[in-house]
Amino acid sequence: MKDLLKYVPKGGKGEVPVTTAINIAQDRKESEVDRKLKAHQPSSDFFLDLVTLDGELTLRNYGKTPAELIVDLRLQGKPLTASDDARIVLDTANLKMLERTGTVNWRITVKPGESKTLAYSCERYVPSR
Repeated sequence: MKDLLKYVPKGGKGEVPVTTAINIAQDRKESEVDRKLKAHQPSSDFFLDLVTLDGELTLRNYGKTPAELIVDLRLQGKPLTASDDARIVLDTANLKMLERTGTVNWRITVKPGESKTLAYSCERYVPSR
């Protein structure tokens, strides 16, 4: 279990989840860009579609100083691509098709008053209807 750092002294360094950084706003959007119907058939009467999603995470710095951010975005499914030299990590403990997860990790700096949009794509299997 990680401890939550609630304070960083002036001139100090620390990692704070974006949702608790009061001067950083976030907005996340995902959209389906492709669907392969019945891409996998684990049994005679059960099919899975393979869905590809494109996502954007927009961060805005309302503070008066640059914000150095570490962004860890956990995704349901398999991360495929990510912008801004992100590191993509597939969780090898969850490799079953319906349980795959991964993380995209960014290290970025957002200047005061500016926004930064981070893009990614992932794919996941969902039950076919």
